Amino acid sequence: MLKTKSYFLIKLSFFCACAAFASLFASCDNQITVTQTNEDYYFIDVEYSNNGRGITLYFDDDDRSSSSSSPAADRALSLSLAQFGHDYYEVVFLYRPVGGNGSDDIVARAAWEIGNSAGISGIHRTPAGVNYSMVGNGGISAGNGYAVLFVGRKEDKTLLAVGKLSHVDGEETTIIYSGTKSVTFTLDAFKTGVSDPVTADSLFLTSAGSGSGGTISAPYTVVSKLQVASRIYPVFKIQSASPGYPTRMLARYSFSTASSPSGANHFSDTYKYSVIVSSSNGGTEVIEPRYTIGSNVFVGTTLLHDQKTTVNITNNKTAGVFFENLINIEFLFPNTADGSVFSFVFHIPVHAITAAVDASGGEPTQWYIRPGFGTSLYDLDDGNDGSGGAILMGTGNVASYVDYRLVVTKPPNLSFTGASVFNLNGIEIKLLTAEGHLVKTILQNDSSLEVYINGVKTNNIPGSPSNRHVIIELRYSYNEKLYSDYLTAWVQ
Repeated sequence: MLKTKSYFLIKLSFFCACAAFASLFASCDNQITVTQTNEDYYFIDVEYSNNGRGITLYFDDDDRSSSSSSPAADRALSLSLAQFGHDYYEVVFLYRPVGGNGSDDIVARAAWEIGNSAGISGIHRTPAGVNYSMVGNGGISAGNGYAVLFVGRKEDKTLLAVGKLSHVDGEETTIIYSGTKSVTFTLDAFKTGVSDPVTADSLFLTSAGSGSGGTISAPYTVVSKLQVASRIYPVFKIQSASPGYPTRMLARYSFSTASSPSGANHFSDTYKYSVIVSSSNGGTEVIEPRYTIGSNVFVGTTLLHDQKTTVNITNNKTAGVFFENLINIEFLFPNTADGSVFSFVFHIPVHAITAAVDASGGEPTQWYIRPGFGTSLYDLDDGNDGSGGAILMGTGNVASYVDYRLVVTKPPNLSFTGASVFNLNGIEIKLLTAEGHLVKTILQNDSSLEVYINGVKTNNIPGSPSNRHVIIELRYSYNEKLYSDYLTAWVQ
């Protein structure tokens, strides 16, 4: 999620498996604490790489190192790592025998909380070896093996990352033999989050500017800015309903991974056949825009809250199908008021590879793909480094309903003599909300800033205005609306 934008997570900007939805697994270089709170080592069958991106499972108890060896300490892990977001794991191995049709699949799975043993057993192994690499192509077919690791949160089962088999007994291979002692999975953290400015590989795109409401692309994704408390958020436009204009808009949301900036294709190519929609209960939740400012205190916008637009996911609704990493979203707004806003989140229930129980009766973990996790899920996504997962939407020209004001907080430091050229040296200009929160500081060379002297757009003081006042007006265009402030200058 996830934002993870960051990376998840899957920020899921998507969060980092070592941090949040905002960073990559690969970027988490913090050393992992390996002792328990009582300072005694205990030994588990899981080893975590220092960068958080690799996880090794040991098959047999007698393969564990003795207490005097350093690798043993690497497998002992304090629960302090759970504070970074990910604290729950599930690994699934599936082998479909030659001539099999799915009813005789050999399934081995294990789920464990961080700091505990995985206890994986029952993996189909042969002296000649079984290739467990098939998770991204070809579908589930006879004679092939599949293996995947899911990583997320125990509390809400938000899926933050997925991993594929990369090493066996420390060697770069995906073939498991009868005598194999360990396997290593390399993880890809999800990245989620909206982007502003919008580019072709943005994870959220709409059809707002397409006229018909049906063509989704970066050029048709219309974004403006909205102030909520002291923070700025991108607001994605829904075209106002009017006679002859469509009342339906389409959009799509996708998840990137650590291995590719254009993560939709990478995810599909690498993990397509290992992430399965588990039920038709996925959907959206429309909420009033908000952001947490601490201690369970939330702030929101004073604009009209849109309670009429409906938001629907139109795919990933059938249990047993492969998860499509282009989540199709439909907005219906036949009676929505212009200038109103709302935010929304979504969830899609998934499981790893198969719903079949394993030989010991173990059932699949119910995971959820979301644009955020925990209480941050409902906070607004700021399009940058925030942890919020809710997408802010607005109908029509929302910016025209926002009351900003232009304020000169420090005048220029020059006096005028005769027909001098006016400049803005030393000036300080800010765009503020009506409540006084900073929207942005305006630089002198901002192309949207214009100078008017006595009503004329010019930098020259007109005529011979000595021994009198001149009125200097500063005009600033922001979100298709004009704001201004005035200075009075005495020309000597």
